[in-house]
Amino acid sequence: MKLNLQDIPRIKTISKEDYKKWPALKYAQGYVTEFNHGEAHYIYRKNIGI
Repeated sequence: MKLNLQDIPRIKTISKEDYKKWPALKYAQGYVTEFNHGEAHYIYRKNIGI
């Protein structure tokens, strides 16, 4: 299942501060949909990964 970035609302570029708070964001490849209770719900650029 492929997912276009345009299909997801509220996409936010990950900052260096975000990486410090949530080291797992390195797997998000630069984009995250939202932050929820300290967990990152992120998508991959090529395929979806939640």
